[in-house]
Amino acid sequence: MINKLNSILGKVNSITGVQITPPEPTKTDLQLSRCISLVIGIGGVTLGTICSSKMLLGLGVLCTVSSIATTSELKNLK
Repeated sequence: MINKLNSILGKVNSITGVQITPPEPTKTDLQLSRCISLVIGIGGVTLGTICSSKMLLGLGVLCTVSSIATTSELKNLK
Protein backbone atom coordinates (compact mmCIF):
# COMPACT_ATOMS: atom_id res chain seq x y z
CA MET A 1 0.00 0.00 0.00
CA ILE A 2 2.90 2.34 0.73
CA ASN A 3 4.35 1.71 -2.73
CA LYS A 4 0.98 2.42 -4.37
CA LEU A 5 0.64 5.67 -2.43
CA ASN A 6 4.17 6.72 -3.39
CA SER A 7 3.52 6.04 -7.08
CA ILE A 8 0.29 8.05 -6.98
CA LEU A 9 2.08 10.92 -5.25
CA GLY A 10 4.80 10.72 -7.91
CA LYS A 11 2.18 11.13 -10.65
CA VAL A 12 0.59 14.07 -8.85
CA ASN A 13 4.04 15.62 -8.42
CA SER A 14 4.78 15.32 -12.14
CA ILE A 15 1.41 16.84 -13.06
CA THR A 16 1.79 19.79 -10.70
CA GLY A 17 5.51 20.24 -11.34
CA VAL A 18 6.35 19.97 -7.65
CA GLN A 19 9.08 17.58 -6.54
CA ILE A 20 8.24 16.17 -3.11
CA THR A 21 9.77 12.88 -2.07
CA PRO A 22 7.82 11.05 0.62
CA PRO A 23 9.89 9.37 3.33
CA GLU A 24 10.44 5.63 3.03
CA PRO A 25 9.59 3.89 6.30
CA THR A 26 12.11 1.37 7.56
CA LYS A 27 11.31 -1.96 9.14
CA THR A 28 12.10 -0.53 12.58
CA ASP A 29 9.80 2.45 12.03
CA LEU A 30 6.92 0.19 11.03
CA GLN A 31 7.47 -2.12 14.00
CA LEU A 32 7.45 0.84 16.39
CA SER A 33 4.29 2.20 14.77
CA ARG A 34 2.62 -1.20 15.05
CA CYS A 35 3.45 -1.51 18.76
CA ILE A 36 2.27 2.00 19.59
CA SER A 37 -0.98 1.54 17.64
CA LEU A 38 -1.63 -1.77 19.35
CA VAL A 39 -1.05 -0.36 22.84
CA ILE A 40 -3.28 2.66 22.16
CA GLY A 41 -5.90 0.41 20.56
CA ILE A 42 -6.05 -2.01 23.46
CA GLY A 43 -6.17 0.89 25.92
CA GLY A 44 -8.95 2.59 23.95
CA VAL A 45 -11.04 -0.56 23.73
CA THR A 46 -10.53 -1.27 27.44
CA LEU A 47 -11.37 2.26 28.58
CA GLY A 48 -14.26 2.48 26.13
CA THR A 49 -15.73 -0.71 27.54
CA ILE A 50 -15.22 0.26 31.19
CA CYS A 51 -16.49 3.84 30.79
CA SER A 52 -19.23 2.96 28.28
CA SER A 53 -17.77 5.46 25.82
CA LYS A 54 -18.56 4.73 22.20
CA MET A 55 -15.98 7.30 21.06
CA LEU A 56 -13.10 5.64 22.94
CA LEU A 57 -14.24 2.21 21.82
CA GLY A 58 -14.33 3.33 18.20
CA LEU A 59 -10.90 4.96 18.39
CA GLY A 60 -9.50 1.85 20.05
CA VAL A 61 -10.86 -0.35 17.28
CA LEU A 62 -9.46 2.06 14.67
CA CYS A 63 -6.00 1.92 16.24
CA THR A 64 -6.15 -1.87 16.37
CA VAL A 65 -7.08 -2.02 12.68
CA SER A 66 -4.17 0.33 11.97
CA SER A 67 -1.87 -2.08 13.75
CA ILE A 68 -3.14 -4.95 11.60
CA ALA A 69 -2.60 -2.91 8.43
CA THR A 70 0.93 -2.05 9.54
CA THR A 71 1.61 -5.76 10.12
CA SER A 72 0.61 -6.52 6.53
CA GLU A 73 2.91 -3.74 5.31
CA LEU A 74 5.75 -5.27 7.33
CA LYS A 75 5.17 -8.61 5.57
CA ASN A 76 5.32 -6.84 2.18
CA LEU A 77 8.53 -5.04 3.15
CA LYS A 78 10.51 -8.25 3.75
